Amino acid sequence: MKRTEIFNNFQCPFINGIFLHNGEIFVLDYRNKDNATVDIVRKLNFFDDEVKKADLIDFDYMGQISYADYQIRYGEGSFGGDGVVGLFLKNELLWFLFLENSNPFCKAIIKDHIAFVQSTNGVIFSIPIDNPQLLQVVKNPDFL
Repeated sequence: MKRTEIFNNFQCPFINGIFLHNGEIFVLDYRNKDNATVDIVRKLNFFDDEVKKADLIDFDYMGQISYADYQIRYGEGSFGGDGVVGLFLKNELLWFLFLENSNPFCKAIIKDHIAFVQSTNGVIFSIPIDNPQLLQVVKNPDFL
């Protein structure tokens, strides 16, 4: 199945990461204890064997906001504790974030070309629209 078909079917590989439209994947380590951090641990391609062998997880978008021709869609994965964010330009997916331990994303704003997304446990990430791999935790979770 093609990458676009997978995401259009509201599925993604069960890999904590940022999936770019060109097939690159930045695999993430998100630690949410005490001072939450998120780091890139390696880089993969959508066509690597590890990605092909990964289970697929279903997800749902629970909300969306618009900014010029962009849309940020945010929501949850099917396991309940995971969150998803997709950036679209004129309905074309540019990048997609999946985190298995973030809790669902429930709010988003865009300011100065940076997306700020908040999960149901209060953690807030800043994600530069043009360089999503530079995401950061800007507010720790309210509860764990």
